[in-house]
Amino acid sequence: MKKILMINHCFEPCQAIGAKRWSEFFTLLDQSEYEVTVLTANWKGQKMNNKAVHYIGEEIEYRPVTSVNHDFTCMDMLKHPSIYIRSIDRMMFYDSWLDEGKQWIDKHKDESYDIIIASYTPINAIRLGSYAKEVFNARYILDMRDMMSLQGQKKRIPLIHHLDQMLDRFWLRHVDEILVVGPTLQEKAKAFYKRPVHLIYNGFINKNYTPIEYRNDIKEKKKIVFSYLGTMGNKRNPKVLLEWLYAFFSEYTEFTVEINFASQDNPHHFFTDTRLQNITINWLGYLNKEMLNSLKLETDIFLLLEDINEEGKENITGKVFEYLLEQKPILTYCHPESDIRYVLQDSGIGNIVASYIECKNFLLNIINNKFKINHEKVLYYSKENQLLLLKEVLYSDKPA
Repeated sequence: MKKILMINHCFEPCQAIGAKRWSEFFTLLDQSEYEVTVLTANWKGQKMNNKAVHYIGEEIEYRPVTSVNHDFTCMDMLKHPSIYIRSIDRMMFYDSWLDEGKQWIDKHKDESYDIIIASYTPINAIRLGSYAKEVFNARYILDMRDMMSLQGQKKRIPLIHHLDQMLDRFWLRHVDEILVVGPTLQEKAKAFYKRPVHLIYNGFINKNYTPIEYRNDIKEKKKIVFSYLGTMGNKRNPKVLLEWLYAFFSEYTEFTVEINFASQDNPHHFFTDTRLQNITINWLGYLNKEMLNSLKLETDIFLLLEDINEEGKENITGKVFEYLLEQKPILTYCHPESDIRYVLQDSGIGNIVASYIECKNFLLNIINNKFKINHEKVLYYSKENQLLLLKEVLYSDKPA
C-alpha cells in the first residue's frame, strides 16, 4: 500500500474552489488502496471528521476578495502585486503555517511516505512539499491549478517577468512531476519546466450525478431565470452578454427574465450605461451552500464568464463542473478558443457565444427544446474517472 502525504493549504471546510478539488480526491483516495495523510490550514467551520486530516495553526476564516472591475492602473498594481509577479506572495512573509507544517514533518520524520502531493497556491505549500520530499526522500508531485510566472493574464513587465520566471523555476526545483487542469496549461508547463506534466480535470463527484432527460417548461411559464455563480472583474465582465440578452428579449417580449448574480462583486458596476428595462437583475451577494442549492433549482440557464482575450483561454474554471451536475444549459462568454470549449462541446451542455447571432441561436434552441446532453461524455469529467487518470500517475514508480 502506497502512503501519500497531501499538502493543501486550502481544504474542507474552506470555501475556496481550490479546496474542493483535493478534499474530494482525498475522500475517494481514502476509500481505495492508498493510505493518505493531509496537512492543511486550520479553517473555520465544520472540519472533516477524519484523523488523517491535520488542521495546523491558528484558526483562519476564508474571505473571498473583491475583484478589480476596470482596466489595471498603476495603483492597482501597487495594491495587487500578483498582477505582474506571482512567484512572491504575502503569505511568505507573515504566515506561520509553513513553520508549523515543518514541525509536524519533523515530529513524524521516522514515518515513511512514498509520494508527496502539494498544491499551488500558496507558494508556502510548494516550499513545505520540498521540505517533506527532503525529509521522507519521497516522489514529489505538484498540482498547479493555475500557472505561476506563466499565468496568461499576468502583466509582463520585462525585467520583473524574467525575475518571476527565475523564482518560479527555483521554487519548483525539487518537483518530480506536475498536475494541471487544462490542455493549454499542460503544453505551457511541459515546455517551461521540462518535467512530466499530467492533465487531471477538476471534475465532480459521480454519485451526485443521476442522468435525466432534459425538458424545460420555458414556453409554458413564459419566464427564464439565468444565474451566474462566481466572481466578476475586468476579465469576467458580463456587460456584452447582458447587452445580447437585452437585444434578444427586446425581440421576444413574451418572456419575463431574471438574472441572478451570486457574487461578492456588484454586477451593476459593469453595465451602468446598459439599458435592461425588460430584465430584472438580482444581486444576491456571496451565498452559502444551502442558498446556492436553492438558487440552482430555480435556474433555467447558467451563465459562465471567462476572459475574452487569448491570454485567458487556458482557464477552465471549476465552476463549469459545478454546473455540469445540474444538467442545465450553460451560456458561456469567453475567448472562442478557450479550453472550456472541450468540456462544453464534449458534453453538449453548452456553447461559447462570440456574437449576438450565436447567442440568439443558442437561446432559441433551448426555448424550443433542442438541447441534448451527452451523459456518457459528461461522466468522463467525474472525479471518479479523473481519479483513474490520477492513479495511473501514482502507480508509476518513476516519472513518465
